[in-house]
Amino acid sequence: MTIPLRTHGIEAAPSSTLGPIPFPRLVRVEWAKATDTRAARWLLALVALSTAGMMLAPIAAPTSFDQTYASYLCVAAIALTILLPVVAILMLTGEWSQRSVFTTFTQEPRRIRVVNAKLAAEAAEAAAAQG
Repeated sequence: MTIPLRTHGIEAAPSSTLGPIPFPRLVRVEWAKATDTRAARWLLALVALSTAGMMLAPIAAPTSFDQTYASYLCVAAIALTILLPVVAILMLTGEWSQRSVFTTFTQEPRRIRVVNAKLAAEAAEAAAAQG
């Protein structure tokens, strides 16, 4: 005697038929992870303050700098050149120390898509920082 399989209530499609996570959603998630922590906010505030502080250098020492718009931007770019790579490195490696990368790769097992989303979020962050 065999027992028939019950199929009522289990009408959902198997999980293998679900589509991949859309790339814009991956970028939004990576953007949120990059800006929603206290350390990231402090680091971004440090980038903004150091850039503003470096722009005061031509005002503090007017004889050492040309008083042109280009010289102000050149001095501000120095601070961005030093600190934005630090933000990018922390964004790419921060998940590994907190072990949240396991959740990320469980939800999206194709690592190249996650890395590309991180790079796109960092490029957007760098573009936002440069105005």
